[in-house]
Amino acid sequence: MSRMNGRKVVLETFLGNRHPHENVRPSENFWKLIGTTGTVVLEESQTSMPAHPRGARVLVQFPASIRDMGLACHNEAPDSLWIFVSDLVIKPAD
Repeated sequence: MSRMNGRKVVLETFLGNRHPHENVRPSENFWKLIGTTGTVVLEESQTSMPAHPRGARVLVQFPASIRDMGLACHNEAPDSLWIFVSDLVIKPAD
């Protein structure tokens, strides 16, 4: 059983930063989602993805349409992004 699946999280930073680099493409400006609450739907360890050198990742599904925000989204789960756990604040379980 996963320890994070179904948990609510808040995106606090993206790639360790609160603001995008000045040359970020609009479709990759995921910093727009900072402060947004999402739900963990999958952990990296539950996939065949290799571990990332920067740390553990989870697939976070957001309530708003990522595509409608002009952001790229290529994951099976709609409106979801792979986010480093270090960029998230895990909300207390209900």
